[in-house]
Amino acid sequence: MIRINLVRDRVPRRQAAVPARRWRGALGCVVVVAAAAAAGWQHWSLQQRSGRLADELAAADRTLRELATVSDELARLESRRAELTLRGDAIDGLRRARSGAARLLDGVGRSVPDGLRLSGVRRSPEGVVIAGRAATLAALSDFVARLEQSPQVESPIEIVDSRTEEAPDGEAVRFELRAGFDAQAVSAS
Repeated sequence: MIRINLVRDRVPRRQAAVPARRWRGALGCVVVVAAAAAAGWQHWSLQQRSGRLADELAAADRTLRELATVSDELARLESRRAELTLRGDAIDGLRRARSGAARLLDGVGRSVPDGLRLSGVRRSPEGVVIAGRAATLAALSDFVARLEQSPQVESPIEIVDSRTEEAPDGEAVRFELRAGFDAQAVSAS
């Protein structure tokens, strides 16, 4: 008679099943540890990113405050520029509105060299008579040359009188000139 022991056959099967349960438990632990590590890494990276964003936000706030001061300064300068433009326009308007005599005197005054002093400018039927005193004849000659270049005064310029006289600081030349003036240049310039 042959006997078959069915119990023995089943035991190895059960023993083989026990290690598979251990692997499943170990595998579950690995998955849980991996998930915890991934969550920890995610939390750490979000904290790092949050810190960088906070630093960038603080830098942007500083830049914004600096730009606000620059903007205020720009507004102040724009206001100043508008004010100066208005003043310049007013001065230009006054220049355009000046009378012919003022323009003529301006042209004569710009022609005066160093060492020459004017004592009078008057209008005569022949033009303008200019009287003054020069330290040297060269200063008088420079004055006549500059007057000839002036757009308000017409050439030729005639020296009516010139004489040397004693002065406290040496000799001086007293003079009187006569010149025509351009009425159109005086009124247009």
